[in-house]
Amino acid sequence: MVSILNATSLEMWHDLQRYTRTLIRHSYLGAWDVLQREFDSVEVVNRTVTLREVRLQASISRFRVVGYLRMNFLFSCSGLFASIYSSVG
Repeated sequence: MVSILNATSLEMWHDLQRYTRTLIRHSYLGAWDVLQREFDSVEVVNRTVTLREVRLQASISRFRVVGYLRMNFLFSCSGLFASIYSSVG
Protein backbone atom coordinates (compact mmCIF):
# COMPACT_ATOMS: atom_id res chain seq x y z
CA MET A 1 0.00 0.00 0.00
CA VAL A 2 2.69 2.46 0.97
CA SER A 3 4.56 1.92 -2.29
CA ILE A 4 1.48 3.04 -4.24
CA LEU A 5 1.15 6.27 -2.26
CA ASN A 6 3.22 9.34 -2.90
CA ALA A 7 5.45 9.21 0.16
CA THR A 8 7.87 11.97 -0.88
CA SER A 9 6.51 14.28 1.82
CA LEU A 10 7.86 12.03 4.55
CA GLU A 11 10.77 13.68 6.31
CA MET A 12 12.79 11.04 8.10
CA TRP A 13 16.17 12.57 8.71
CA HIS A 14 15.85 14.15 12.13
CA ASP A 15 12.57 13.07 13.72
CA LEU A 16 11.95 9.33 13.83
CA GLN A 17 8.72 9.63 15.83
CA ARG A 18 7.18 12.03 13.32
CA TYR A 19 8.32 9.87 10.43
CA THR A 20 6.75 6.77 11.97
CA ARG A 21 3.51 8.60 12.76
CA THR A 22 3.27 9.97 9.22
CA LEU A 23 4.10 6.59 7.67
CA ILE A 24 1.38 4.89 9.72
CA ARG A 25 -1.09 7.62 8.72
CA HIS A 26 -0.22 7.22 5.01
CA SER A 27 -0.52 3.43 5.30
CA TYR A 28 -3.89 3.65 7.04
CA LEU A 29 -5.26 6.11 4.48
CA GLY A 30 -4.01 3.97 1.60
CA ALA A 31 -5.56 0.82 3.05
CA TRP A 32 -8.82 2.67 3.67
CA ASP A 33 -8.90 3.92 0.06
CA VAL A 34 -8.42 0.39 -1.28
CA LEU A 35 -11.08 -0.98 1.07
CA GLN A 36 -13.53 1.73 0.07
CA ARG A 37 -12.90 1.17 -3.65
CA GLU A 38 -13.45 -2.56 -3.19
CA PHE A 39 -16.69 -2.50 -1.21
CA ASP A 40 -18.22 0.84 -2.17
CA SER A 41 -18.57 0.17 -5.88
CA VAL A 42 -21.81 1.13 -7.61
CA GLU A 43 -21.94 -1.81 -9.96
CA VAL A 44 -22.55 -5.34 -8.76
CA VAL A 45 -19.75 -7.77 -9.54
CA ASN A 46 -20.29 -11.51 -9.60
CA ARG A 47 -17.22 -13.31 -8.41
CA THR A 48 -16.47 -16.94 -9.02
CA VAL A 49 -14.70 -18.99 -6.41
CA THR A 50 -12.59 -22.00 -7.24
CA LEU A 51 -12.37 -24.63 -4.56
CA ARG A 52 -8.90 -25.49 -3.41
CA GLU A 53 -7.50 -28.93 -3.90
CA VAL A 54 -6.68 -31.13 -0.98
CA ARG A 55 -3.08 -30.73 0.12
CA LEU A 56 -0.68 -33.45 -0.81
CA GLN A 57 1.16 -35.40 1.85
CA ALA A 58 4.57 -36.79 1.09
CA SER A 59 5.37 -40.38 1.89
CA ILE A 60 9.04 -40.85 2.82
CA SER A 61 10.66 -44.04 4.03
CA ARG A 62 12.10 -44.21 7.52
CA PHE A 63 15.50 -45.12 6.03
CA ARG A 64 15.68 -41.80 4.15
CA VAL A 65 14.62 -39.79 7.21
CA VAL A 66 17.21 -41.46 9.44
CA GLY A 67 19.87 -40.97 6.75
CA TYR A 68 18.99 -37.29 6.45
CA LEU A 69 19.14 -36.79 10.21
CA ARG A 70 22.47 -38.61 10.43
CA MET A 71 23.99 -36.49 7.69
CA ASN A 72 22.83 -33.29 9.41
CA PHE A 73 24.19 -34.51 12.74
CA LEU A 74 27.56 -35.40 11.21
CA PHE A 75 27.72 -32.05 9.43
CA SER A 76 27.06 -30.24 12.72
CA CYS A 77 29.69 -32.33 14.50
CA SER A 78 32.26 -31.62 11.79
CA GLY A 79 31.67 -27.88 12.27
CA LEU A 80 32.08 -28.25 16.01
CA PHE A 81 35.31 -30.23 15.58
CA ALA A 82 36.62 -27.71 13.07
CA SER A 83 36.01 -24.81 15.44
CA ILE A 84 37.66 -26.67 18.35
CA TYR A 85 40.63 -27.62 16.16
CA SER A 86 41.09 -24.04 14.90
CA SER A 87 40.98 -22.60 18.43
CA VAL A 88 43.50 -25.16 19.77
CA GLY A 89 45.91 -25.03 16.85
